[in-house]
Amino acid sequence: MTEPDDLPGSLDSQRVHDWHHRVGKTNQLGGNRSRRLHRQGISGAENYMPTFTLDPDGDPADFDEYLFWRPLSLVVTYVLLRTPATMSRTSARITERHSPYVLFGTADTLVHGHVITGGREHSYTRPNPLAALSMSQPFSVTNDSVAEFSSVWVPAEMVDPDDLAASDPVIPDSPLSRATAVFLRNFAHDVAVRGADVDVDTEMAAIDLLRSTLNPHRARTASA
Repeated sequence: MTEPDDLPGSLDSQRVHDWHHRVGKTNQLGGNRSRRLHRQGISGAENYMPTFTLDPDGDPADFDEYLFWRPLSLVVTYVLLRTPATMSRTSARITERHSPYVLFGTADTLVHGHVITGGREHSYTRPNPLAALSMSQPFSVTNDSVAEFSSVWVPAEMVDPDDLAASDPVIPDSPLSRATAVFLRNFAHDVAVRGADVDVDTEMAAIDLLRSTLNPHRARTASA
């Protein structure tokens, strides 16, 4: 595990440069410090986040991932670029490492991949997919091609469990889900990469939008 610019990995250097440009690495909005990691090779996969296991697709020596992340008062934001792999929230990891969040995420490019949870496979190979995954339940996320992911982790206590249980983990495609995915991506880029100042009211507004995709009817009722 190294700082992002220390050592070259298996990802093409131009691809990494273009990704840094897209996420706004050189266009800072504020002085808040981002956490940055570069995981690569066998050790990078074996010593992944304590909340997940990571299984590279193909030779583990070719695994490569660049990550920005930043916690706020309520939510945590992540932005990453990863070679093909499967990231799993296993029952063992749930027992070992409690994580009281719901992960809302999107892929920034058209990625071939799927989510498996509850014994069912859900494809997210479409523009601006939006997923909502409980960190208290086992799941896996596979990207069969190089992927650019953005996610916002919302405290589980702020998400209605019935709404989450009733929703598919990859939220059905709709104008609302696509627009929310675009918002999530921009929010994560601004916070995790560009150091934007964010107050609690802004965090709550973001949480409200993400929750609304699980149950638009409840969102309308609550605001009536």
